[in-house]
Amino acid sequence: WQRNYAMGYFALPATDWCFAYYKSLTWSGFNAMSDVPSTALVLLLIYGALKLEKKYGSAALLGALFGLACVFRINNLFYAPVAAYLWLERDKFDWRRFALDALAGGIGFLAVFGWQFCLNAKQFGSAFTFPYVLYDQTADGFRFGMVSKNLPILFGANLWLFLPGFAAIALLGDRKLQLALALWIIPTLIFFAGYVHTRD
Repeated sequence: WQRNYAMGYFALPATDWCFAYYKSLTWSGFNAMSDVPSTALVLLLIYGALKLEKKYGSAALLGALFGLACVFRINNLFYAPVAAYLWLERDKFDWRRFALDALAGGIGFLAVFGWQFCLNAKQFGSAFTFPYVLYDQTADGFRFGMVSKNLPILFGANLWLFLPGFAAIALLGDRKLQLALALWIIPTLIFFAGYVHTRD
């Protein structure tokens, strides 16, 4: 921490793996318990956007699934562009259909996530004030001043993923897949590049 230095780490799994070790990683902040279900829900959302029948009920179901993913981790909001793109690119674009799908998805989202807004209003006095205000600066969100501090850490720790990953996306011949991957990755990366707690 003193050198402000991070790097990727490769090793075989520890032979003494145990639940106590897992708990110590969670308690010390190296693994949030919401990560696994959050990731599973985002992957299910993307799968649903690709495979569900194009009906308003399916759009509402995707909205509800998206709401549940956001209950687990609010930063899952940044996966809305990829889910919407994958849903919309399956047909010829129609503004009326888009508006009705968005309405159905919004209703599904609010049916699940709306309870969080109610809790926020009751506990913090505003529907848009989340429990993150209880933790040191986590509710501050994105700050441009943090980009110069966070990018060296993000790229220092993940360079072995970023370089081949971005090169592969740039060289893809399939433009739809290229755009989908960019919409999946870039909004979240931009947010965490400026997030006040990325360095932690």
